[in-house]
Amino acid sequence: MVRKLTITVDEDVYAALRDRIGPRRISRFLNGLARPLSDRLGHPTR
Repeated sequence: MVRKLTITVDEDVYAALRDRIGPRRISRFLNGLARPLSDRLGHPTR
């Protein structure tokens, strides 16, 4: 299941993510960072 999440980041953080990751890949990148944390907290994601 996919859920929409709105987050707030500083303008320079967003610009760095956009430049390094790409404007349409930020969500996938952040999901990849959060998945291991979720697993460690006892909430398996798969």
